[in-house]
Amino acid sequence: MFGHEKGLERKLNEQGGGTVAWATVVSAKGQWASSSNTGVSAFSAKVTDHMKVTLNVEPEGQPAFEATVHQAFSGATPMDGWQVKVIYDPDDHSKIAIEEGQIFPPGVSHDRLERGAALRGEAVAAAKSGNMAEFVEEMKAKAARGEIEVQGTPLVTAAGGAPQPEIADELTKLADLRDRGALTEAEFDAQKAKLLAAS
Repeated sequence: MFGHEKGLERKLNEQGGGTVAWATVVSAKGQWASSSNTGVSAFSAKVTDHMKVTLNVEPEGQPAFEATVHQAFSGATPMDGWQVKVIYDPDDHSKIAIEEGQIFPPGVSHDRLERGAALRGEAVAAAKSGNMAEFVEEMKAKAARGEIEVQGTPLVTAAGGAPQPEIADELTKLADLRDRGALTEAEFDAQKAKLLAAS
């Protein structure tokens, strides 16, 4: 994010004075992109998209309002019609930031998006700690117990009759495609967000 939005998000979260709400992207326009390249290869460059995003913010129990934010994104970027979570100053609606990692495709209920975001956080933590195999096994166990839904059904059954969490397999496939260079980091993040939001 641009420095002031990242600082604003951190400040509002730390001080507890910010209000978190869902918003729909009315317009998302890229202004420019910057990259930091380690010099190893084009695939190692990290691209940051600087965007102007107009939002229709829908606070719970409060009237909706429109706000515009200039923000930078290094992963998934908002698109017209997508849903995002924002944090803003309730006394000054111009002080607003899209929360990091809270960008979702349209057509999914907020409840499902919340569950998907939590699951995505668990997957990212598992990947960073090197425990992806344990995470996949845990997802299989949760699907078998009916604790998570996969693609709108409590669980997906393989040909042998054993429940299999399709989401874990899809995450593994996406990570493999990214690692082989078939998907960019941004494409990987967008596909992962869409998959997890549907869980």
